[in-house]
Amino acid sequence: MKEVIFLGTSSMAPTKERNHPSFVIRYGKELILFDCGEGTQRQLKYAKLSSNKISRIFISHWHGDHVLGLPGLLQTLAANNYNGKLEIFGPETTIKRINKLIEIFPFEREFTMNILEIKKDGLIYENEKYSIFAR
Repeated sequence: MKEVIFLGTSSMAPTKERNHPSFVIRYGKELILFDCGEGTQRQLKYAKLSSNKISRIFISHWHGDHVLGLPGLLQTLAANNYNGKLEIFGPETTIKRINKLIEIFPFEREFTMNILEIKKDGLIYENEKYSIFAR
């Protein structure tokens, strides 16, 4: 199954009808998350999607409305015994910022995280099933 599911289409301030920016692509059993605004976990529940199925997170930029749901999501993955290898892609400074989030919001983490910074337009991820490009 291939499907795009919008979890939030609002901006800095959510509305009653629209959450902060975030969407997932469901590709088979895998979920690929794009941005993680506040309330993304709640929206995943509304969509009946398990956060433990997320394999990759792509951060478009570091404005709060696109990333403030990330600390809670990472903590939830740890609490739910996430056993995948989580890959996080984002613009330059992403490694520093993710490490700072973990420092500010400490949690016990047993899973592996691979953080990659996107430094130019073009192909940023590819496997045998799909390719992802940034612009």
